Amino acid sequence: GTASISFGIKGDSLVESDRFFIQQQIKAYIVGTLYLPVNQGGEGILDFTFQEISHVNKSHQVTCSIDLRSHDKSLTLSFLGTLTRTLNKISKGYNVQTTRSVEQQLDPYQLRDTGQVLQLERSFGGSHNPNETQLTQDVLRGLILQFAVTYDFLSLKSSQSINLFDFVYTRIPNTWKEKLPRFISGALHDTCNISRKIRTVQSEVENEVNEPF
Repeated sequence: GTASISFGIKGDSLVESDRFFIQQQIKAYIVGTLYLPVNQGGEGILDFTFQEISHVNKSHQVTCSIDLRSHDKSLTLSFLGTLTRTLNKISKGYNVQTTRSVEQQLDPYQLRDTGQVLQLERSFGGSHNPNETQLTQDVLRGLILQFAVTYDFLSLKSSQSINLFDFVYTRIPNTWKEKLPRFISGALHDTCNISRKIRTVQSEVENEVNEPF
């Protein structure tokens, strides 16, 4: 229910009037925007305190984590190259040591290739906080679609395997498809990669079963 945000400005050339102006701008943004109710574009903040501090992190370190997801591997490599050059400039310009490491690197796949379906609704009021809300009409549409797809699936007479993505996609109204393109998942919770691995193993097992003795 609470959050703390630190805003730092590096350098000794900031005069008192400039510092005061920046503080007032931040306060005005909190009161004029974040205080507004969620349905009016704000975050519904109830109260805040503003305190000026003048110390740096005790370990003199800054850690930045970037969650990068792209369907184009060359774009990912290009971004990492730009990031490396930027870090090198920071190291030389500010005489600091920088390091970069890739914690996890997974190739994204089209949802269709994994047979997965992800239902997403629009949300307002900020992600992962108590004020987050969704439009009832979005949730209702999603539920109706789920019921329709489930009914059609249970009504199938054949035991033939199907691709769930294709099965659902053919039942989505065209007006929805025009507004929302197909999704590409950058290993959302690794589900795409798990699903893809399962399909690969199943295919290998089927091939072994079908091979003559």
